[in-house]
Amino acid sequence: MNPDVHSVNLAQIALSRLGFPSVREAEQDPSFIKYVNPVGNVLAKPYKKTPDLIAGPNNGDRLDFYIDVHSPDGSMINDRGPVKDMVKDFNQMKDVLYTRPGEKGRFYFGEYVPQYFPRVVDALKTKSEKYGQLRQSKMFGLVAVFDGTDPERFFNTELTMVLYADYIFKWVLPITKFDINANKIFHHALSDFVDQRGKLVTFGMPIDLDFAFYLLFGVGPLGKRGLMLFNTQAFDVQYHTQPVLFAMQNILNNGGNIPLPLV
Repeated sequence: MNPDVHSVNLAQIALSRLGFPSVREAEQDPSFIKYVNPVGNVLAKPYKKTPDLIAGPNNGDRLDFYIDVHSPDGSMINDRGPVKDMVKDFNQMKDVLYTRPGEKGRFYFGEYVPQYFPRVVDALKTKSEKYGQLRQSKMFGLVAVFDGTDPERFFNTELTMVLYADYIFKWVLPITKFDINANKIFHHALSDFVDQRGKLVTFGMPIDLDFAFYLLFGVGPLGKRGLMLFNTQAFDVQYHTQPVLFAMQNILNNGGNIPLPLV
């Protein structure tokens, strides 16, 4: 099976289990109603994009909830890619640990942030522009599937998942700094993710991008890691008729109590 098709199928299962209504394929569905620019918007180009999935009603308007899926496979984790310095230093640490059985090592990503943040940020920005901004809508969700079932790619895939999650954690951290309770919740969620405690980590915050959520989840040996970021701007009254928002609110209300794996 095509890896992309497989990831879309996994995302569909995961979202359905999370309570999203009527999650179905759009790409290959001849009955899918494409978005049409509002009457009178003569300057806008015809919208020709089709998402991987759609949830809830499909009326061809800006309230349709589009979902796109990508599957970061760890290809950027190599000694020539955007994180080559990090890979080099990490391998040096591994080599030392191999000579010291029983010892553990700690690796900090801080100094490598400029190397991998652009890759992670670009995924969300590009997709939200394509499926949200061009429709003047925040009714869009992005899903990242990290398939850990291939033993030859497991390490690279796991490290890539950690880098993507690190980006989201660093995005959320500033809004918790001056709130003791929020800061405690943040660090508890961080521990849940790092220690693979089998609970979906959730955050909600206002973000000036045209998307409603970003879900990261693992498959196979990575199945006990999952993270979901919600853009609270998507709960604006203009979107109140979209039933997907009820599912999103329910997930937020039950944050930390949703068991993993999702598939």
